[in-house]
Order: sequence, then C-alpha cells, then structure tokens
Amino acid sequence: MPIRIDKYISDSLNVSRKQARILIAKGRVFVNEKVIFDNGINIEDSLDSIIVDGQKINYQKYYYFLLNKPAGYISAKTDAHTPTIIDLFVGYERAQLFPVGRLDKDTTGTIIITNNGLLTHRLINPKFNVEKEYAVTVNFPLKESLIDYFSQGFSINDEFITKPAKLMIIDDFHARVVVTEGKYHQVKRMFKHFGYEVLALERVRFAFLSANNLAPGTFRNLTSDEINQLFRIVNL
Repeated sequence: MPIRIDKYISDSLNVSRKQARILIAKGRVFVNEKVIFDNGINIEDSLDSIIVDGQKINYQKYYYFLLNKPAGYISAKTDAHTPTIIDLFVGYERAQLFPVGRLDKDTTGTIIITNNGLLTHRLINPKFNVEKEYAVTVNFPLKESLIDYFSQGFSINDEFITKPAKLMIIDDFHARVVVTEGKYHQVKRMFKHFGYEVLALERVRFAFLSANNLAPGTFRNLTSDEINQLFRIVNL
C-alpha cells in the first residue's frame, strides 16, 4: 500500500512529520539508494528500501509492549495531577500509546500497552473470554465456600452479575483469581461482597503473557509470535 515518505519516516522513527521533512530537505533520506528531496512522494513498504542517516528503516505503524505496572501510577494516557503508565514510555510520545484495559492506581503487574485500537477493544471485550489472573492478599482467612460462589457468578450491588471466575486459595490470606471481564474495581468488589478487604492486588497474567520477569516500571516489546497469538485469540 503506498504511503507518503514523510509519514513513513514519521511513523518509523517516532518523530513528527515536520522533523521527517527536515531530514528529507537535508538530503539524509535515500529511497532505493538515491537521495530524495521531495517529501510528497509515495513509496511501497514491501518494495522500496528506505535509508535515513545510513540506516535502513522499516515502517512501524503499531506498537505492542508488555509493562510491569508499578504502584502509584494510573492507567490513563494523561493526567494533570498523577503520573500515568504512559509517562513511563519516554521517547514514544508520538506513538499515541494507551493501555489495554485498566489497573487501579495501587494495583501492580501485567498490562499491555499499544496503539492498536481494534486489538485493544477485542482483548477487553468479555465475549472473547480473555483470561486475567490476579494474586490477591486479603485481611482475614479465606473460606473454601468462596470457590463455588466465584465459579457460579454472583450479583454485586444489583449492578451486574459476575461471569464465572476461578478462585484458587493459596493459604488463609492469599489467593489467585482468574476473570474474563474487567468491570470497575471488579476483583476488589468481588471480595468486598463477602466482607473481605483486598490489601494487595497484582495482575500476574493477561492471556498467556506475564510481566513477572520485568522490574516494576519497565517494559519490553512483544515478539512477533506473541502479537500473532494475541490476534488469534480474538479472531483478528
């Protein structure tokens, strides 16, 4: 598919279109080994070779990252008063990244960051049954009867009925819970319904992905295999 050379450079190098045009005007861009000065030409990503400052570049429209969210950050693009998880992505400001779903300010762990809106919509749509697993710490001993309640689903404040969830009790105060939806404060509200206060909450897995091997506040690119697997999960 044809694409203007200035947009190609802008998307690939994560710079503004104006900065891309400056690179072209200064003769720092080569198309098929020939220097160009026209920022309005169209190129074919699959056919043409683009070199900027001696380095071959590849077109990248979409970005996919796995982040280990630290406490104290909110899951939003911008906020006037509180740091957001997008603030951690220094150098990617022009990529227009956003989180796939939300984690509370004090909730930590695995979250996907991308700029692919269609993939995001499907990953958080309950009808696709994408699993999210959480490690939960509560304030008093857990009862075995909770396992059945979670597996059947129950009404929360007459607002909604939870989809069946899997609860695994680790010990008196610790559990794992797997849900396939993401209502507001859902995991905390599920435990609160039975009189528990969640003292700590960490998402340890989103689908098949886990950020446990990343330090809090750090991220990595998803591999092409991981991206393709996410697409397959939601039929894209």
